[in-house]
Amino acid sequence: MPDAEQRRFTLQRETLVDKLVQNIQEAIFSGERPPKSKISEVGIAAEFGVSRVPAREALQRLEKMNLVRKTRSGREVAHFSQEEFRHIYELKNVVEAAAALADDLIG
Repeated sequence: MPDAEQRRFTLQRETLVDKLVQNIQEAIFSGERPPKSKISEVGIAAEFGVSRVPAREALQRLEKMNLVRKTRSGREVAHFSQEEFRHIYELKNVVEAAAALADDLIG
């Protein structure tokens, strides 16, 4: 069983990765990071002042969410049709509402 310090480190690191994912998601949805624009671990690490490890984890999560895609030349922001974008945005709103409700119930 991990000791308290290890659990605290994991929790803090997860929180950092969560924040990175949220910030990058918002930049994608707002158009600040347009479709097919390059996105890299090194760039994310420099932009947010973090190491490459949380930057890599955030990009991996975004890949699983199909917001970022790997290409031969690295990673890029995924391109969506208007219909796909609308569905993703609606799903994002539902997930955020559920998270806020869960936070209210727990907190």
